Amino acid sequence: MNKSNRNVIIFGESGSGKSSLVNLLLGQERANVSDKAVGCTFNFQEYATPNFNVYDTVGLSEGMSGTVRPDLAIKELMHLLQSLHHGVALLIFVIQKGRIKKSLNKNYNLFVDGLCMKNVPVVLVITHCEMETVPGTWWNENQQHFERYGMTFRAVVSGSALQPKSAPEMMRPVVEDLNNKTVVELLNVINSSMLVTPWQFAGGWFNWFYAIAKKIACMMGKVVNAHYHYAAEVHKQHLAEFFKSHGYSSAEADEMIQHFKADSTPESDDDESEEVVT
Repeated sequence: MNKSNRNVIIFGESGSGKSSLVNLLLGQERANVSDKAVGCTFNFQEYATPNFNVYDTVGLSEGMSGTVRPDLAIKELMHLLQSLHHGVALLIFVIQKGRIKKSLNKNYNLFVDGLCMKNVPVVLVITHCEMETVPGTWWNENQQHFERYGMTFRAVVSGSALQPKSAPEMMRPVVEDLNNKTVVELLNVINSSMLVTPWQFAGGWFNWFYAIAKKIACMMGKVVNAHYHYAAEVHKQHLAEFFKSHGYSSAEADEMIQHFKADSTPESDDDESEEVVT
């Protein structure tokens, strides 16, 4: 398969350094980066490199804490599925060194279990590790906390994604050196970890969406097995429960469900008769 058709999805919370990491991989500042307390990424963005495509994504949790409206974040997830024509070769989970939040587990499950059905390897990138005298110290001290919640990784990169221009002029060469070391290590990890044949969901993006909804329901202890029309109503109820369990209000959950419903309407009667593909 053409290497340029392999898709790598980068996910994580707002402020974790996703966009900065994308810029390092591209070797130029193309992804929008902000040091504000709220997120600045309004949708997923696709960037091409010689060996793979990078997708900088919006996490569902950004809908509450960032500038991304919850309904728009959900719509972007739908559009992301439609754009992944060649499947997914690798997931990169970006976190910031520091306090381990419960939302990390939710983000991990959404992409690893929900989106890719545990079929795609995951690489963890920990940013803001510039002051570690021994690389990987924080990870070694905290690895057990991730494993406790079932978060496992093919490889872990502890590095830097700082913007050199934001550092004092005398420190910029040091920052650039740290960034260069991080991107070299990350590229090696990507090349050794990504699937040679990307994982693809059989049945197209529309059935993939409903499989994700069903997977989310199963993650909550609910099992759904029905034809399209019945499943749509059941999924609506379980999705609403899922969003509310993530801190959204009932009104926000209903608004997101309406966008799901509008964007996932079948284009033909043939689609309406199909069973959900699992």
